[in-house]
Amino acid sequence: QLTTSKKPGKLLLNKYLFFKPKIIMKKTLILSILFSCCLLISCNSQPGHGTVHVSEIKFNNGKESTTIPFERYKGWIILKVKVNDSKVLSFLLDTGSPIAILREGVSTEGLNLNITGKVAVRGASGAPPVDVPFATGVKFTLGDAEISNASMAAGMPTDVLTGLDGVIGKCIFENAVVAIDWKASTLTLTQKDKYQYKGTGSILPLYALNSGHIATDIVLENGDKKFTTKAVVDLGNRSASHVDNAKAALLLQGNPAIKNIIIGWGATGPSTGDISRIGARLNNDINFNNVPFAFKKVGETFAQQDAYCNIGLDILSRVNLTLDFPGKRLILEKNDTYNAEFLYNQSGILLNPKREGDYILVAGIIASSPAEEAGIKIGDKIISANGITAELKNLAPLNEIITGMGTPDIELNIQRDGTAFKKIIKTKKLI
Repeated sequence: QLTTSKKPGKLLLNKYLFFKPKIIMKKTLILSILFSCCLLISCNSQPGHGTVHVSEIKFNNGKESTTIPFERYKGWIILKVKVNDSKVLSFLLDTGSPIAILREGVSTEGLNLNITGKVAVRGASGAPPVDVPFATGVKFTLGDAEISNASMAAGMPTDVLTGLDGVIGKCIFENAVVAIDWKASTLTLTQKDKYQYKGTGSILPLYALNSGHIATDIVLENGDKKFTTKAVVDLGNRSASHVDNAKAALLLQGNPAIKNIIIGWGATGPSTGDISRIGARLNNDINFNNVPFAFKKVGETFAQQDAYCNIGLDILSRVNLTLDFPGKRLILEKNDTYNAEFLYNQSGILLNPKREGDYILVAGIIASSPAEEAGIKIGDKIISANGITAELKNLAPLNEIITGMGTPDIELNIQRDGTAFKKIIKTKKLI
């Protein structure tokens, strides 16, 4: 799908710009992949290298679809993936990932990557960009599905992917209709020209944004105050869904809020904003009340496309999803968790995902919270919580315990300035 622009010497391929005269590839991508933070990635290859090809999918079982089991880690969908027939790796599935990502520190031995340039990765916190090798012509194998001609940033530095090997997204969604069944923990991929929906779920419009993201319509409500916008559908966002704090300011008027706290963590640092509970309506049948939303400034790339909202796993996991990217529709069917209460941090401890040892760092404390009342401080090292040690394998359940989402009482073993001590926290609703 190659389209020439009106200006000579420029070609538009798969939404990304290539300048022919200098044989230098440049493209700008927005990856909204983790903890509701964005990563700005610009890519500059060296002269003489090839362009990025449009990826393709085929099913090796001879059928029109295939069903792949997935695991859950910190709420995310984790797929078992082979890269160029490598050993099996663990990749996070993210609708907000225009290119695949290999985490820094993961060995590339046996991956047979074709590195065609460098990717300058700059995170939302404004830290200086970091050059990352950029691979093209990558093949991904997921069960009976094989995706060829994909692209991947190979070796991206990030703390939030601890315990995983990488991220995969758009190359799956643009090539197949993807159905997610949370209870069965399965992902069903169907050839995009063979899919037929016969259910009774809600069908919403699905927009392909220029940044590579997927969005739909949403109405946010607080009483009679309403804000209508596009919402990025973000499977990589496991923290609170968020909305632009300026555009939706009326929703905060007279509404209780936790002010100016860390609301998420990106590749280069934390993102801050306010937390308040509002309503979220996708249509007359799919609507939610008392949803914790983060009010923060939305990036310019999204604002230019009228996408002032991001809905993550706190909402998306309550419905079985069918993402028909080729057919431009999002199909939602309520599941058993649809009416469950929306929980938010009840201890007041905000965690740093950076991994420096067998402990978890405290990154922030919510004012007037149980953690503040117990004397927990920023920089404290949590060694264990309720008898569970902070080993890598325990990070997912520990995160739930420490933030007070799974128990009313938390017993913490802490180190501060070389001194070890215990603290008991009794959790409570903060918002």
